[in-house]
Amino acid sequence: MEDIKIEKLDHQGRGIARMKDKPMFIPNALPDEVVKVNIIEEKKKYRIGEVEEILLSSDKRVKPICPYFEVCGGCDLMHLRYEDQIQYKQEKIIEIMKKFAHLEAEIVKPIIFSENSLYYRNKVTFQVDNCVGFYGKKSYNLTPIAHCYIATPKINAVLKEIQKLPLEQIEKVIVKTDERIKEVMVILEVKGILEEQKIISVLKDVATSIILKNGHKEKTIYGVDFICFPIGEYQFEVSPSSFFQVNLEQCEKLYQKVVDSAGITKEDVVLDLYCGTGTIGIYISKFAKQVYGVEINPDAVKNANKNKERNHIENIEFQCGDCGKVVKGLKLKPDIIIVDPPRKGLDKDTVEKLLMWNTRTIVYVSCDPITLARDLKLLQEKYDVKMITPVDMFPNTYHVECVSVLSRKAQ
Repeated sequence: MEDIKIEKLDHQGRGIARMKDKPMFIPNALPDEVVKVNIIEEKKKYRIGEVEEILLSSDKRVKPICPYFEVCGGCDLMHLRYEDQIQYKQEKIIEIMKKFAHLEAEIVKPIIFSENSLYYRNKVTFQVDNCVGFYGKKSYNLTPIAHCYIATPKINAVLKEIQKLPLEQIEKVIVKTDERIKEVMVILEVKGILEEQKIISVLKDVATSIILKNGHKEKTIYGVDFICFPIGEYQFEVSPSSFFQVNLEQCEKLYQKVVDSAGITKEDVVLDLYCGTGTIGIYISKFAKQVYGVEINPDAVKNANKNKERNHIENIEFQCGDCGKVVKGLKLKPDIIIVDPPRKGLDKDTVEKLLMWNTRTIVYVSCDPITLARDLKLLQEKYDVKMITPVDMFPNTYHVECVSVLSRKAQ
């Protein structure tokens, strides 16, 4: 056991200290703290430590409201004051962009913080193994939980009822809802045959839709097979397998930042890549002449087309396919391109096509700063990065969303 002083936080919210010849990464430790540490993992170039005792505590430390914080893998920063979480994320983006994309600090604008740091998640996946909970930090050890402090109250109400189900045949339970809507979707991933009426009788008072998923087969046993979320003046239909932002309040701020940053006019053709259920494309459609969306998930594209009809949007079209392959054959000449890729970032074919197009503006929405920095470095061959605005979509975790704006370099 060693006494060490924490220097800073790494990009995953862990404390960093140097112990002899190697750096050590220590969860639940804050800068300037002195802690007793046990080495729990020895690697060639670094060590992983575990706090045994805090000898000198940071004035930025707070007691986590969640009793599962130290064992659950859901939150990383609940021991840090929210205003300091914001500062950490701001500095983290600046550091990543400087190191990997060679961008100056002033490119990164002030982070858009969340009014609510608790009870904001509208989707949660509960793991099940004869109990209901979340996996531990960096492990598949299941921590049983009775209440999640970042999930909506409606999700916590469902959690209480899930405990009454025949858990031995259930592997996961996914719950989607938000406090501003009446609908609650519960998806049970099962490995056997369950008595449907028993499930309905347990969940019908807290759920408006119940779906059983066995492998790739889905069956709606109660209610309808979608849920609707509001963003601004629009309503968006989301199927069980479609992605949707987990923080509606921050999502609306993010989409408004896209609108404010893109400079869209009624003469502009906008290409929306990785468009999901069509949310960004529909949200910006009233500012543009025409919007084209591309998405690989066929269920999401079905949702997108229904959302187009639901919101009476006439100037938008959606195509199902892999973005990298679709863009290679597009004859379209977009004025503005919006990309919102998964965590792995842009694929090679999409980057090549973006560099070929004479597009005025690219707006890049990213949930992973490392892959964002990688892609921005590549795109700087033809584009100037004008600004990057972090958005705190995930309070109490190290994750942060970014909206980046790029303009075509002068010829």
